[in-house]
Amino acid sequence: MHFGVPRGSWSRARDAPPGPPPLRSIECVMGLADLSAKDQAKVDLGNCMMSFSVSCLHVCRRMRISGAMGNPATSRIWLAPAVVSLARSPASQVVATDFCQFGTPWGKRAKFLGALIDLSSIEKLCKRKNNVCSASQRLHLNLQGKNSEGRFWTEVAEPCPPRLCLALALAFSEAPIALKAQGMARHL
Repeated sequence: MHFGVPRGSWSRARDAPPGPPPLRSIECVMGLADLSAKDQAKVDLGNCMMSFSVSCLHVCRRMRISGAMGNPATSRIWLAPAVVSLARSPASQVVATDFCQFGTPWGKRAKFLGALIDLSSIEKLCKRKNNVCSASQRLHLNLQGKNSEGRFWTEVAEPCPPRLCLALALAFSEAPIALKAQGMARHL
């Protein structure tokens, strides 16, 4: 199972003008006080999606099923107590990767938390120098403001690139073999 929790209310991009206002902070990871009803609903939905994903990953671990979740590396979701606790538990792994290493023009960094899966094959970090991508040798596209269609660049860059999705799928396809080998090793 893989969970891509919508970044929405967890995003630090909301801290930078001219975007929408922040809904969380480091001190108030689960949501700021005195939000409008509309913003509180966004925070509640984000908290619910995070809690559901973490709960499912705990079930995966108990049932010996590989699972993972992903979000931007700067997302405040990585500070949520339930996520921190799961990341510290046995058989969990946290890796970071840069989308540019999988073909995007932006250097957006994402983190993935896996349970009973080896995610090291997707851990590819850009060795950028002066904002030049180490994969494409071009300047990274800046994800601030809106594109020509009026969409926030952070929204455009939200989905995982297809090549990263393929790498994740391959990691999942190899996970049962690795789990079986671990189980057999215990009996030797």
